[in-house]
Amino acid sequence: MCSDLWGRWMGGNRELVLTDLFKSLGYSGSNPILDDYLKFVQSDTSTLVQVSGNYSPYTLANLSNFTATNLVIATNVIV
Repeated sequence: MCSDLWGRWMGGNRELVLTDLFKSLGYSGSNPILDDYLKFVQSDTSTLVQVSGNYSPYTLANLSNFTATNLVIATNVIV
């Protein structure tokens, strides 16, 4: 999952592919943000990609020089 996630992000497509991650968490909904499984938190000039669900929240990624509001489910975040 990680190589696909970062390969697409760093390769220029700018997509976060989280399909396998949410499948491994047993997530079956359609919007992990509304279901409190996924958060994009602005931290100065970076965006923290945080995952929680049934677990304590953890930071999956720190996207430097990126604005959190630019991440949109089904546009550049694939779940």
